[in-house]
Amino acid sequence: MCENRNENKYEEPRNKLWGNIKSVLGMDASNTISNKSELVTLPWADLQHNNASIRVYRSDDRDKALLLCGWKFAGAVAKGATDGGASAVAAFIERLAEAEGEYARAAALAVFNLRLRLAVEMLKRGAEAEGGGGLSNLNVVAMALSGYSDDKNSMWRELCINSRSLLSDPYLRAMFAFLTAESDTYDGVLNEQGMAVSDQVAFACTYLSNRRLADYLTELGDRLTAAGDLTGLLLTGAGPDSVPLLQNHLDASGDVQSASVLVARAYSAELIGEEVAQGWIASYRTLLDTWRMWNQRAHFDIALSARNVVSRPVQQIFVACNFCAKSISASMQGLARIRGQYARIGTTSNRLKISSCPNWP
Repeated sequence: MCENRNENKYEEPRNKLWGNIKSVLGMDASNTISNKSELVTLPWADLQHNNASIRVYRSDDRDKALLLCGWKFAGAVAKGATDGGASAVAAFIERLAEAEGEYARAAALAVFNLRLRLAVEMLKRGAEAEGGGGLSNLNVVAMALSGYSDDKNSMWRELCINSRSLLSDPYLRAMFAFLTAESDTYDGVLNEQGMAVSDQVAFACTYLSNRRLADYLTELGDRLTAAGDLTGLLLTGAGPDSVPLLQNHLDASGDVQSASVLVARAYSAELIGEEVAQGWIASYRTLLDTWRMWNQRAHFDIALSARNVVSRPVQQIFVACNFCAKSISASMQGLARIRGQYARIGTTSNRLKISSCPNWP
């Protein structure tokens, strides 16, 4: 459905970061990440008497990918329990909980960043916000979380594994899947339905090796493309890989506006000229005309023309010499420059005449 807003949604966005996770990580055509990542072992930041540690992978490319996923504390995990890292993570978690009211998500992301006490605090705040008192589901989860043990044979671990599926919130299920993971594959987090794709990708960029990360991103991208899920644009960007994703989205929903607006705001001139994109554009123009939305149609056409820059055509006609049949264009340009230097000398006609072959030595 078209929205009639005062602002022009076709204007160039302030944030021009139209990259995607694969390009940021340097994945090549064979879906391989060539840039090396550093393996770092980190302790739980706020558990003084716990010797447990977690292995994470760090690199500049991965930090950029975290920023693209919305985890705006890139690099904080690598600092371990330092004040700077703790403050950055805490500020981000506080914003999720207080400003957006996503207490379960805030708790899960705190655990993913090794801040267990902060996660318990977020769950308690969520319980108070719900007004459920001691009977709140989040209060029960907070109590369970506070008893965390890294002992693989502990009763706590066994109960969490058996009861995790009973939780209704996907972030709470993912949180306990992370705490009870048997290996570094973390399938219980990466395959959890209901989590934001950006959070799953950010988690993968933190905890998976290069090879495992590349495989996961490839599989996730294929799955989102097949489903026509627009969150897959995080992986495809506004490049050629986004075309089948948008087409599948259009086939499933009939939402030609989303595809057309993305073309007008982000596609290159080459992609705009593709037959598929031209089909979306034509359909959207017809829709706007049918609804007599002339102003929106004009804004769309202006934005589209601004991006669809036509390249200068290659010269196809040349002036040839009657004597040797070679092109005399270059020679004519050279003579023209000489003529320009002496344009004021003499009073005869300035018409340029050639009486011999310009290519003759």
